[in-house]
Amino acid sequence: MSPRYRWIKLYNISFSVAMSVAVAFMIVMRMHDPLKDRQPINILGSILLLIGLYVGCFILVGIGFANRQYAVQSELDELKEQQAKADATRNHRDYPGVTVVPEYSESTDGPGRYRIRGVDRGTNQDATLDIQANSAANAKVKAEVNGIIVTSVTKI
Repeated sequence: MSPRYRWIKLYNISFSVAMSVAVAFMIVMRMHDPLKDRQPINILGSILLLIGLYVGCFILVGIGFANRQYAVQSELDELKEQQAKADATRNHRDYPGVTVVPEYSESTDGPGRYRIRGVDRGTNQDATLDIQANSAANAKVKAEVNGIIVTSVTKI
């Protein structure tokens, strides 16, 4: 229920209680007597009593509504916190609206061409050599047989 309708409900309850008490008070105080028998203080007192009752009922009923709303709001806040914790543990890596595509890369081992980088033993010069081999370890051994001290092996 929106706050606007809560206040309308509060107003209706307060008005009903105040009018009921005022009517009961008028009946008890014999407000149905003829005007000549009434004193002005009774009419003014009745009006002030009606206004006072209305304000009092409005305040009391408003406090009751506020207390009830506080309990409901507390439960809702606690439920939201529990849901947030559950979502955080369950979906801590999910990003709404983003599709995560795994990175595709060729295997770094297996049959293929390998680029060997290293140093030539005979000349002490940097050397780069492309070798066809069945694995990275196989390419390294082939390069060492050719006299190269291997520093890196990459598949091309």
